[in-house]
Amino acid sequence: MNQPCLQDEVPPWELPAAAVAVAHAAVGDLDAARRCANGLNVPHDRSAAFADVAGYLTSAPAALRSVSESTSTAFARTFRALAQSQIPADTAHTVQEAASFVVDALAGDGWYHVLPVLAREPASVVRVRDIVFAHRQLGE
Repeated sequence: MNQPCLQDEVPPWELPAAAVAVAHAAVGDLDAARRCANGLNVPHDRSAAFADVAGYLTSAPAALRSVSESTSTAFARTFRALAQSQIPADTAHTVQEAASFVVDALAGDGWYHVLPVLAREPASVVRVRDIVFAHRQLGE
């Protein structure tokens, strides 16, 4: 598909960027989803957008994604719920793509937004713990 991100044409303060990124993912255009998330200039928001797309791609229940709810608009929360129920991701085919969005989410200041997505794979939680401890130089 490779459509332009809607954000490319509308000022970012006028759109819920994370919801737009999920919309692109819902119609199968992961390149546009990535561009929308990357278009956010606040690292925390960018990580949250990547986590939202990864959450959609892994069909993580909305209740598990509540970590990022504090920064979400009502529109974005509603859109994610509708996308999940009406256009659910085929997780047999999207898990690999979700992993790349998880990596991008972990790279930013809002890395913790992706933890609920990682909770779907318990072994990954231990790996994330190790990464955080190494990054923060915490002792065991």
